[in-house]
Amino acid sequence: MRCPVIVSRTDETSRLREALRRPATGHGGVRVLRGEAGVGKSRLAAAVVAEAEQAGTVVLCGRAVRSAASVPLRPLSEALLGWLRTGTVPDDRSLAPYLPALGRLAPQLGAAAADGASSVMLIGEGLLRLATALGGAGTLLLVEDLHWADPETLGVLEYVADNARDVPLVVVATMRPHDAPDVARLVGDLRARGSLEVLDLDPLESEDVGAMLQACLGADVPPGLDDLVGRFSAGYPLLVEEVLADLQASGALARDGEGWLVRGSWSWGSPPPSPGRSRRGSTP
Repeated sequence: MRCPVIVSRTDETSRLREALRRPATGHGGVRVLRGEAGVGKSRLAAAVVAEAEQAGTVVLCGRAVRSAASVPLRPLSEALLGWLRTGTVPDDRSLAPYLPALGRLAPQLGAAAADGASSVMLIGEGLLRLATALGGAGTLLLVEDLHWADPETLGVLEYVADNARDVPLVVVATMRPHDAPDVARLVGDLRARGSLEVLDLDPLESEDVGAMLQACLGADVPPGLDDLVGRFSAGYPLLVEEVLADLQASGALARDGEGWLVRGSWSWGSPPPSPGRSRRGSTP
């Protein structure tokens, strides 16, 4: 049972909207959504993408993945390749020298530059030049699951973060706080030198869980349901939806005319899922 709205997160949403307005004035920056699995990072990022697209912002989306064989620059390649399916690279003299470096991300841009430490900086500069050449309402780069990013991707993003202030490029990344100490350390260093902002997402308060239940059900919350769901979900939005789905599937939560009714007692058929693991194996 999917919640149709984002509950709470008012401050985080306001700060992300402010960041999206910056590229129209020629400025950018990096925002990191940080929180445990299931706390709502991806759904907030999806809302940002939807608003950016509605505003005419160019959107590039990529995701780092956990893999035994790490693919260098995978999230950045995914982001640029996905955009190039429909987007067109501008014919811009200031961008042209960096197309070979960007060729490591998308081969249709030209022969890739040779690997090396300097290529990380050139790719970062290439992304900044691309955003500048695209102009308009600016560019949004979304990188999901930064905690699984490879070292080269991190190197590119570090360069971009340090140099995006006067470029119409906003980077939004999602990450878990404890899964990758090296990534957490890099984010901390960038934050300390003013190169990015961190938006920490905490579990929902009890009243917010109630508001989320009302939005999911489209009706008043039956007595006791908010306490039950709050106890098993610990305030994690993903688990709120999971608990509701299990209640409905078991028959413990059923339609009652225009509203809902909790029937009898209910308990998990297996131990409650941890915030890092959905019962259905979905990605938070």
